[in-house]
Amino acid sequence: MDIQSIKVILVIVLLSGIVAIVGDRIGRIAGKRKLNFLGMRPRLASSVIAVITGILIAVGTVAVLALSSRTVQEMLFHFDELKEDAKKLEIKAQQLEREVTSLEHQRETLNTELEITRKSLAYSQKQVTDLNFQIASTNKRLASIRLDLGKAVSQLEETKGRLIKTEANLKEMRKEVKALEETNILLKKEQQTLKDENERLEQTRANLTAAAKELEEKVYSLREGEIMLFFNQPLGYVKVPSEANLPQVRQILLDSLQQIQQNLKTKGLELDEKYSELLAPILDALSMLNQDAIVIIYSASNVLPGEKVKVEFEIALHKLIFRKGEVIAKVRIEPNIKGSDVASLLPPLLKTIRSIAIDRRLLPDIDTGEVGTISSDDIKELQDLLDRTSGARTLEILSAKDIYTTDKLDKFLFRMQQITN
Repeated sequence: MDIQSIKVILVIVLLSGIVAIVGDRIGRIAGKRKLNFLGMRPRLASSVIAVITGILIAVGTVAVLALSSRTVQEMLFHFDELKEDAKKLEIKAQQLEREVTSLEHQRETLNTELEITRKSLAYSQKQVTDLNFQIASTNKRLASIRLDLGKAVSQLEETKGRLIKTEANLKEMRKEVKALEETNILLKKEQQTLKDENERLEQTRANLTAAAKELEEKVYSLREGEIMLFFNQPLGYVKVPSEANLPQVRQILLDSLQQIQQNLKTKGLELDEKYSELLAPILDALSMLNQDAIVIIYSASNVLPGEKVKVEFEIALHKLIFRKGEVIAKVRIEPNIKGSDVASLLPPLLKTIRSIAIDRRLLPDIDTGEVGTISSDDIKELQDLLDRTSGARTLEILSAKDIYTTDKLDKFLFRMQQITN
């Protein structure tokens, strides 16, 4: 509460006291004089006069205060407005307090950011210092690099000269590399030849193992009785042209089986007629081939007298086994071997030829089981060749004609190569 308000209250209290005293005095005077007022009794009239006097004095007092003080005027005539203004001022004061709080918070935030900015500025200044130092170091390094570059340019010129010489040497080396590559190709071919020879030897070993097993079975069967046909013994070779259709192929096979039946009857044997059940898979296999084929018909087991002959089928391609002039085998001839020794030379020679021919899938003769023979003319030619040569030498045996899968190898050519140390 301000001083002006206190003064107004004190004046009102003081005037109230004075009004009370004056009203009381006027009432007493009216009572003593026994005045009549509007026909009232003196006592009542004195009371009414006292009240009216108090009211008039109070109204006059308020009027005087209102005229003399702007604050009283506002309190009397503008109290609601003052109250509303006070409420608005209170709301505004609260808003101002919130704004002050927000401004205080912003000030704290700005102070924090200012501190961070100061630290960043200090760090940036340090970075600037470091960068200046790095620039100085880089300038020194650049000067050193320029010096090294000058030396490098000089060395480059020298290197270009050496490069020209190196290119010349490289051309020579390329020629040598090409020669080495050609040599490598020859070595690879020789390696493949050796690999093929190794595979051939492995196949020969397998064939010999199978032959030994077959021989054991034959010996066992011989102990049990007389064998008319041996297991895996060929009974016929049937050539099937690639252009033949399935009905034609079937008829060719049936005709061949009838011929085999007639041949077996001359030996007192009979063909098991269940062979027709085995034709279907053979015909299916032949239908997938696009070249001439040979169907091998052979005995499925050892056949004793009185037993029926069961057959099985195998397909071999009808192909060129040895080309005319192709080397079949090479045999080392010792210096002491002459033409008179040809008889002792023939058995191992024939054995080698047979092994290679069978390995190449040349089919043996059905009656003899051999893949070929050496004629007397070939023996005479070999004997003359041995007499004409001397020392350590290599005998090359060549095919004198094209030999296909079912042909007989019965004509040879011979060539002698001298072995030099």
